[in-house]
Amino acid sequence: MGLAGVNNAIVTVLSIAAAGLVFWPDLVSRNVDSTSAPGVSTMWSTITLLRFLHLSSFATAFGTALWVSFVGGIIMFKNLPRHQFGNLQAKMFPAYFRLTSTCMATAIGVIAVLRPWSTSTTWEKLQFGTLGVSLFFTLANLLIVEPMTTKLMRERHKLEREEGIGTEPGVSRKAEIEKASPQLRALNKKFFAVHGISSLLNLFAFLSLVVHAAYLSSRLLL
Repeated sequence: MGLAGVNNAIVTVLSIAAAGLVFWPDLVSRNVDSTSAPGVSTMWSTITLLRFLHLSSFATAFGTALWVSFVGGIIMFKNLPRHQFGNLQAKMFPAYFRLTSTCMATAIGVIAVLRPWSTSTTWEKLQFGTLGVSLFFTLANLLIVEPMTTKLMRERHKLEREEGIGTEPGVSRKAEIEKASPQLRALNKKFFAVHGISSLLNLFAFLSLVVHAAYLSSRLLL
């Protein structure tokens, strides 16, 4: 198992641990005291620090997903040679999925401790679902769909280099060459199907984070 496999295993274990806290929050919550030590500001109470951990983890996942999905990726696609863009994405997306999965697992674990399922309101219970859906879709991308996409992309790049395609930024302008090659046409069909699934999973994961952002906004005091 390489370093990437080890990192994926760590993220998976962390996600399972977060799910475990949803069902058995007492493993941690019974040791959480809402009061601070004598002479210490309530700003540094355990509850406040856990809330900070939840908010910072969620904000990191939300901001990273927003930038990668709707800003950074589009800019790179329009300005980098297509093969260079694809190779960069193949390095960036596993790290992106690991980071957001870790942040969402942390957010779930904290909310499970602070708002145990058994005593949560319906709106609070919904947050386990929204964060859980986001984490599940991101893990599916990390462990299954992204490796398939990268494998097909590398096969596609190999054929395109033989045909002199892929040095231009953005969408290929040599569609006639692609259409003339049955092998490349079939590979493109597979690639775009898997890539489409990956994009949908990423979109649904982000929309789930938007729902949780609405929940946090409803509880925010300014």
